[in-house]
Formats: sequence, C-alpha cells, structure tokens
Amino acid sequence: MKSIISNLVLFACGFLLWPLSSQAQLITTGMETQANTTTANSQQWPAAAMDANGNFVVAWESYGQEGTTYGIYCQRFDNTGTPLGAEFRANTTTNNDQRFP
Repeated sequence: MKSIISNLVLFACGFLLWPLSSQAQLITTGMETQANTTTANSQQWPAAAMDANGNFVVAWESYGQEGTTYGIYCQRFDNTGTPLGAEFRANTTTNNDQRFP
C-alpha cells in the first residue's frame, strides 16, 4: 500500500508503517522511519498529515492493542522524521471497534 499526502509519502509494508518525510528527501536521502512500535496482531489502514513546517502525524488502526477490538493509534514526528513522544491512542471511545482513521 502506498499513499501520497501533500509532500508525504507513506508506505505500509505488512504490519509496519514507514513515513518518508517528503518527495525531495525520498530522492536525496531516502529517510525512513517506522511509525508503529506495536507489531502484534494487525496494524493497517494508515493515514497521514503534514503541516507547513514538515512536521507530520501518522495514524493507523491496530487490532488487540487496547483489548480485543480495533483502536486508532497515532505517532507524531518532527520535520526530520524524529518521533515526538510515544505512539498514542487517538480514540477516546473504546466500546466496540474504532476503525479507518
């Protein structure tokens, strides 16, 4: 799966998500960063957004990370691809599945 969002190129390979910060950096440096730290079960349906400064966030659905259902998780990055904090659960509702960020 490959998605292009503004200047952000996002690859999802199996259960791992790698954002590449921009098309220019992809060509010149090939910077690669894994977004999710949890790899058990299924992480899928990535989505991403980038601000004007090149900082970006990647979101995905993760199965079983918060019990026995799907939840939405995110990871923030600065414009160099360095994670800002740890991945976090985006949804506050945990009853039933929370899917498709």
